[in-house]
Amino acid sequence: MGGAFLDALPMALAIALFPVPIVAMVLILTTDRGRVSGSSFALGWIAGLSAVGAVVLVAADSAGPSESGSPANWLSWLKLALAALLVFVGGKQLRSARDGKGKSDPAWMARLDSLGVGKAAGLGAVLAALNPKNLLLAVAGATEIAQADLSGAGQVTAYAVFVACASLGIAVPLAISLVLGVRGQPILERLKGALSRHMATIVAVLCGLIALKLAVEAIKDLTS
Repeated sequence: MGGAFLDALPMALAIALFPVPIVAMVLILTTDRGRVSGSSFALGWIAGLSAVGAVVLVAADSAGPSESGSPANWLSWLKLALAALLVFVGGKQLRSARDGKGKSDPAWMARLDSLGVGKAAGLGAVLAALNPKNLLLAVAGATEIAQADLSGAGQVTAYAVFVACASLGIAVPLAISLVLGVRGQPILERLKGALSRHMATIVAVLCGLIALKLAVEAIKDLTS
């Protein structure tokens, strides 16, 4: 299980470092019921990532994740497709950074101050499972785990650890708010400002690195 998780770890860390969910969490934490809504956002996030993994692992198990002890070719081709999509997303982000469009928060973030507990949970689930960047990386992480020679319980455990690592980005500001309360607000504001200024560049770099990893692994598997 350790080897499968280590293969998937870069994707989990990339998800954790994506700026948009972190900034969204910080904005939610500054509302009147920030701690409650932030906790709901985190639960929705975990549920969304878990749902993606469940779909991929079940699909991989049904289709056969391995052939004679080696990864099935279709999983390698899936990795190549994911790598190409990540390159596309990264290139789009670089163009946004060059044009100055990636230096401001998305328009929908301005409405987070009126977000209720239920909607906060829904937003967390959407950002985790339906945001294209997160979705691609979650699928890639689950694919790495599916390729390993693990039992069903082993795959579930490995993906649960994956979700925990992928949630570190939103867990840190939530922990700061829960532990420090009002005293943590300046820290959260500085974190939000830094991430907002460099959002597009961070996303582009992460997408590029993960795309390279997936492409190298896929080509190695297909030519071995």
